[in-house]
Amino acid sequence: GIPCHPQGPYRRATLVSILRESHLKKQDAYCHPVTRLDRLTSGICILATSKVGARQLTELLPEISKLYLAKVRGQWAHSSL
Repeated sequence: GIPCHPQGPYRRATLVSILRESHLKKQDAYCHPVTRLDRLTSGICILATSKVGARQLTELLPEISKLYLAKVRGQWAHSSL
């Protein structure tokens, strides 16, 4: 995994820092993680590129539902269901 935003010893190798440099072309560009699935889960992260966008996305969060999909190998014993 990769840290989402700069904190502690992680200043440059974070999702926000990499996106600022590669897509926004400015290290000081506004890029704020609004949410991610869960702290220890890799996957979807919603980011805002403005304070207004961050506020609007934050207001929409209660309407967002999470769906987890697991890929399982092997077979389940019928008695354990």
